[in-house]
Amino acid sequence: MSLELQRVAQKIPDSRERLDCVGNMTDNAAHRVLSLVESAKLECGAQALHAGHVARLLATNAERPDLDIAQARRMLEHAAAYAKRMEEFAERQNQVLGDIAMAQDFQDLPG
Repeated sequence: MSLELQRVAQKIPDSRERLDCVGNMTDNAAHRVLSLVESAKLECGAQALHAGHVARLLATNAERPDLDIAQARRMLEHAAAYAKRMEEFAERQNQVLGDIAMAQDFQDLPG
């Protein structure tokens, strides 16, 4: 066997190990991303339902000619609480997007 052929033969197991490692990392990243997306979609759906409820409540009450100050104040409090929940939701979704990006970090490995 030529010297060059011997060198190539010696590299094959190392190359296989590297390919197996990349394959495992890709598989793990895909599962992590899908899990994050599924979780985020569930929360987005719940928030969309709640947003619709708040919008209908505000619209209905805003059209009432007999709306008094106390009722208006409760609507504002409800809207403020909703805005706070949306702020927290946006922060969680930002974290999820960062986690999705980090799940792909193995692609930055050299070689």
